[in-house]
Amino acid sequence: MNIVYDISLDEEHVAVVAAHCQLALYGRWVEFNITSYMLHDRYSNHTSTAITFALGNLKNANLRGSSFDGCNDGILRLARGTGSNRQYFDQVISAPTMIGQLLDYSDLNDGGVPAGRTVTGSILRRIESIVETVRQNILMNMATDPVVRQVTLETLHDQYGKKTEKTLQTFLGQIDWRLMLAKAGCDDDQLNVVEYAMGHNPPRFHSILDEPSNDIPLIAFAPINCFDRTTVANLKATALLHNVCGEKNGVEFESTGQITVEEQGYTFVIKPGEFIGCTDPNGKKARLCIHTIGMAVNMIDELIIAYLHIKNKLLPYMKEAIAHGAEKGFQKIPA
Repeated sequence: MNIVYDISLDEEHVAVVAAHCQLALYGRWVEFNITSYMLHDRYSNHTSTAITFALGNLKNANLRGSSFDGCNDGILRLARGTGSNRQYFDQVISAPTMIGQLLDYSDLNDGGVPAGRTVTGSILRRIESIVETVRQNILMNMATDPVVRQVTLETLHDQYGKKTEKTLQTFLGQIDWRLMLAKAGCDDDQLNVVEYAMGHNPPRFHSILDEPSNDIPLIAFAPINCFDRTTVANLKATALLHNVCGEKNGVEFESTGQITVEEQGYTFVIKPGEFIGCTDPNGKKARLCIHTIGMAVNMIDELIIAYLHIKNKLLPYMKEAIAHGAEKGFQKIPA
């Protein structure tokens, strides 16, 4: 298993930490991304924290490092019979593309041990659901011939069952949760609970030979076999936009591809990857260019971060902005 982190820490408003994990589940290499969003509210002086996930198939050519414990690009080659009657056949092992929340927005400030248990409980339950959804998806896409199906399942179990179980036992404990929650406002008691629980309470494991589990809820997933990183990132970021920028802005973005923000008499029209349209309190217009973060993130994430800066710290935001095509008399600095 490999883990790489992307970090964008902003002392004032928002921090984003992403763990990009590569692991094999039941022989299928997957990329599993966990992202923590920590959003500071200057009015309440508290930070709301959400943790999202995205999972999809991974090609062996994109693996980091030299470790290998999964089927070659998700293809399990099998044989049946002997001699002149020997036949070879392939079984595709695919995981569904899934996105969603590991932790809904929570205020962890001053929450102590109970808040730490809330974080770990939520994440563990969702990880169990994700893994069980992958397992049942593999079962549903197995060959229907009873003999071939049994050979396939037994081969998966023998070659990859123990590796999957070990991965699930160690996976969450290997993630740096102190880094993932660095700006969440957690105290040491909370972080200690999270670290201990993630290292000592692995999610439940079911063998590929077991019947589908009825006591673990499944995750709704997109019916596609390839992991389109851009599509998944956009869907995840759009869901976050609804939570952070409000339902009205979320609906506007889905219908028009932009959001409109009003603050201190200014009106801002924000579109991903474009200059920000700005109308000052006197109706004068300009297009603003500003770099508010020091790393490349999803364009919708940039839109969210621009929204947070405008709503929380308009004056320094406008001081840093470069106005293009400004109409005469445009008021760049708020009164």
